[in-house]
Amino acid sequence: MVIKGGVAWVAGASAGDHGNAIEQSRGVLVPMDLETGVRLDPVIMQEAIGAWRQGMYLGVAPHPDGIVVVGYGATDDGTSQRIEIAIYDASGSQIWFQPEAAADVAYGTAVAVSAHGGVIVAGVVRDGDVLRGVLLGRKGIVYDYKFPLSVEPSAAYGLALDAWDQVFVVGEVTADGVRAARAALVRQ
Repeated sequence: MVIKGGVAWVAGASAGDHGNAIEQSRGVLVPMDLETGVRLDPVIMQEAIGAWRQGMYLGVAPHPDGIVVVGYGATDDGTSQRIEIAIYDASGSQIWFQPEAAADVAYGTAVAVSAHGGVIVAGVVRDGDVLRGVLLGRKGIVYDYKFPLSVEPSAAYGLALDAWDQVFVVGEVTADGVRAARAALVRQ
């Protein structure tokens, strides 16, 4: 959830037929009155694009142009996923969309916005035989950071920006079969 202009924007997923008689999960972004909790319009549903008909929103942040969300899109059978990032304006129109490369497993977990409107995303992508934490910078910012390479899995779950737009990512790494928390300052 994120608060912008007296509105609480809640990101998540909606399961149902969504007008095509096939049970699917899609990302949903619901604006709610901050004082009363009453649902406002428009409720935004993740667009189905070609074979990418399923998904979920897992992170949301305010953006100068509206609200930015991150999550994943998946094929109907779920065998291919990709991190999807979108910005919606106040009317509910998708004004920017960035799909990332497809993988067996790929999902964005958190999103932040720089002082100049750049979008930074934390997530997880299958890299060969293991899951790998990633940090991506888009819309004027270039990051393509992966948690340190090893034969064991890692994940990126959250991120934060300081007053100078330095990026801090948190998650976990596995070493010798032991999972441990990881926090890193990532430089552009």
